[in-house]
Amino acid sequence: MEGDYPLEVLGEPDGEVMPRYFRKLMKLFASEFVRVKTKEDWDRHREKLKSYLLLSLGELPDKRTPLEPKILGEIRRDGYLIRKLIFQSRPNLFVTANLYLPIDLHAPAPAILSVHGHFNGAKTNPIVQTRNIALAKRGYVVLCLDSIGSGERSYRGITYHGRQLGAQVFPAGITLQGMQVWDNMRAIDYLQSLDEVDPERIGCTGASGGGNQTYYLAALDERIKVAVPVCGVGSYEGYLNGPCCVCEMIPGVMRYAEQADILSLIAPRPLLIISAVHDQASHFRFKDVVEKTFPKVKEIYELLGAGDRIELYPVESGHGYNREMRQAMYAWFDRWLKGIQHPDPSEPQITPEEPKMLLCLDDQGMPPNAESLPSLAYKTAKINISKIGPPPNGSIWLRQRELMRDQIIHEVFRGFPRRSRLNVRLVDRVSFEGYVLEKMTYNSEGGVIIPVLLLIPKRRRKPRPLVVQIHHEGKEAAFRSGLPEKLVENGHIVMLLDQRGVGETRWEKAEAVGVEDYQYFQNSTFLGKPYLGMCVWDVLRGIDYMVNQVRIDPNRIACIGGGIGGLIALFCAALDERITAAASLDMLGSFLYPDKFSDVFPMSVFLPNITRHADIPHVASLCAPRPLLLMNPLNGSGARMSEEEAEEIFFWTRETYRSLESQNNFKIWMGDDGRDEFLVRWIYRSLD
Repeated sequence: MEGDYPLEVLGEPDGEVMPRYFRKLMKLFASEFVRVKTKEDWDRHREKLKSYLLLSLGELPDKRTPLEPKILGEIRRDGYLIRKLIFQSRPNLFVTANLYLPIDLHAPAPAILSVHGHFNGAKTNPIVQTRNIALAKRGYVVLCLDSIGSGERSYRGITYHGRQLGAQVFPAGITLQGMQVWDNMRAIDYLQSLDEVDPERIGCTGASGGGNQTYYLAALDERIKVAVPVCGVGSYEGYLNGPCCVCEMIPGVMRYAEQADILSLIAPRPLLIISAVHDQASHFRFKDVVEKTFPKVKEIYELLGAGDRIELYPVESGHGYNREMRQAMYAWFDRWLKGIQHPDPSEPQITPEEPKMLLCLDDQGMPPNAESLPSLAYKTAKINISKIGPPPNGSIWLRQRELMRDQIIHEVFRGFPRRSRLNVRLVDRVSFEGYVLEKMTYNSEGGVIIPVLLLIPKRRRKPRPLVVQIHHEGKEAAFRSGLPEKLVENGHIVMLLDQRGVGETRWEKAEAVGVEDYQYFQNSTFLGKPYLGMCVWDVLRGIDYMVNQVRIDPNRIACIGGGIGGLIALFCAALDERITAAASLDMLGSFLYPDKFSDVFPMSVFLPNITRHADIPHVASLCAPRPLLLMNPLNGSGARMSEEEAEEIFFWTRETYRSLESQNNFKIWMGDDGRDEFLVRWIYRSLD
């Protein structure tokens, strides 16, 4: 390109495209929520709401595997003892826990499930220990377990609450919150098995992520008779404004509920919401609790004649579980689990144990056959994929592929928008040596404007083949790669675009704090509208425009991309046969890996529930018999596959092409030398 011609199209970047779009979706879904006006309305809606929540959390096991609890040690202190134990919540999935027992119990006592949340050290954290000891001294049996991926249940020293370790379970139809709910249900099973526990008097409390665990568990399991979530209540709307933990992400929950609706499932059982007035987390804002969430929950309680069983307790502090919060919790449990109307909530001086004293496992860690979240995700995804069966013959596949496409569009991407007016606008047109550069925009869907660069060869030959190049950083990064100019030299028109959320429409606030992709993944997960699917739609809308241009040959359109751009290109070609050839570079090759995925993959790769319908090789098969090139596909660790591994992974794809007698149209290419040159030649031959 001559000189330093600017490639910006919009004039001024629009950093509000994504937050504006997320808010629009949120308001659309909220407008369709069920309005409860009577007790009968609530009775009808309640069971539907629970079923929706269970579906969003991922399927819970049909059977309760034997707990097989083992006491691994005991610590005796003044007035209580602490047992170190381990039990199974699923086959070979072990839970490490501490049981706090008051000494000299004369009758079955009330029990508290104490869930730790995001506290360093998990169950051994001194703040967590303090409430457990104080409750035991007040006569409660207390069970405190390490949440999956935390404490002694971390994965090789890494917690699941971070990026891939928490998100990589989503393609299998599993969620971290769903895993926690099931572990906590099994913890109740254990408490109810103890002679020291009154099975009809069990409460639950926790702060932050533990607050989330508390109300999700209480909403779904009525054995929790009293719930006290602390610094865990705000609004789902608040989640759209800042990052949260993966264990708080529930796919599609905002399509049918706000946080108040979930909390209302606890009614009429006693519920105390403790909130920090100065909580800095956007999703735990005190203002949201006061103005949006608590009044709605209170209304349901009053509708059920239980208005005295719900309270909001504000504390002038930041995020945590401090003494004032604990004292409010003690009084609430004493009132509703012991029947003490005016309890003394004072907390004695507590001396927590040295964290290492509470560890259940020795230096060997978990048993050698122990499951982890990555292994469970792998096994579940493998079972899902096995139901698809072996590659069918050509005629059967031509019938089956429409079903798979429909499932991907509606069950994974949760549908595409109605095609509205594109409102194409030509912004600029400038001539360079060998090609003309056009700047334009189009409307992908309401309020989502896509900036585009078109490189058009000067040689007069119409109509011309079109190549759409997708880069994860947008059109400028694609142009700087040098590939577009090589394609233009071969006579192709090249289209480069900023799919929403990148380039000129990137979310500036999220980018500034380094959570741009994380925020996209988080918000689109809550809204049940995967970001990757949004990007696919943006590309397909660009093709809607280009196929009607006289300079374009609609029978010669290629879509190419690298990394997540390669996945976008693959899905575009799989779902739209107007794309006559596709090439994906450096793309994740499968969701089936027994170990953790590398952090090189953006969060948006992990499509919720995708393996219930297809793995990446099945998506690639949807391109058959059209030409498809996979260059240097990656395994779960982010490393380039060997040729043998690639052939094994893409066996389904290879066989599908063979069944359609088009095996020469499917190519896996490995290497670095001459990669761009090979790609350009391949595109030329495929579109010739």
